[in-house]
Amino acid sequence: MKLHFRPISEAAILLTLAMILTSCATKKDVQAAVASTNETIVDLLVEQPGLRLNAATDTNWRQPVAQIEKIIQSNPDQPIMVNHLRVRQAWVLTVYGQHNIANEVWRNVDPKSLVTEREANLYANRKGLTWWMDKTQSGSVFIEDSETSLARSHIARFDSSANAVESHDLEAYFATLSGSVSLKLLSGAGTGSELSLEEAAADIPSVVTDLVAHFTTGEKTCARSSDGTGLNSPSGFRNCAYLKKLYSEFEVFSDKLIARGVNVDLPEL
Repeated sequence: MKLHFRPISEAAILLTLAMILTSCATKKDVQAAVASTNETIVDLLVEQPGLRLNAATDTNWRQPVAQIEKIIQSNPDQPIMVNHLRVRQAWVLTVYGQHNIANEVWRNVDPKSLVTEREANLYANRKGLTWWMDKTQSGSVFIEDSETSLARSHIARFDSSANAVESHDLEAYFATLSGSVSLKLLSGAGTGSELSLEEAAADIPSVVTDLVAHFTTGEKTCARSSDGTGLNSPSGFRNCAYLKKLYSEFEVFSDKLIARGVNVDLPEL
């Protein structure tokens, strides 16, 4: 019996940019879709946590999203493949700030069919990912007090995933997300936020220590250097970029606190 997946209402116009295939997806089809989405998002993810996109003009997401939709519509009786590709599709849309469409795609995912660690954890963190991408892309300087509880809940979930996953790359990714949200939360101190400058300074050591603990010795060495010393893999360089960029932002924030007469004990890499 064929399984029928609910159509993506709001996304339909955009996702049918591509012609629907009439034959079953081949391994080559799936590999091409995966490669295309990897290429689309990898440079953006390296830019974490300062990701900024103009959703109105950055349209690199269209081709890989449509490519995945072709395969999905042609293979409704393969739920494992369909749902893993749906997560990848939703992730691309989320990264590119297409949140209305992304939310509709996320709703089409059946979590019971997710058997890989990455897809299962991306799905579990979909609300936090969407919220954080919206914050970074909108240029929010800090997190409003009204969203403090929500931010902390996302931090806790990102931390939980970073601590639970077996994949080191996933661990580094979720640790970076947790550290990024934490920094944004602390950055509101002294600007009308309920958080004082002293409280922010007191939180920095534990936040940075927890962040750094999720990276390998080679990645930390790379983050301290300018030439990628200690690494020999693309994922290692990407993780180094995560850490280097985020740590430098903590340095900038710490310097601002010090300039305002607040002592900060920033842990070294």
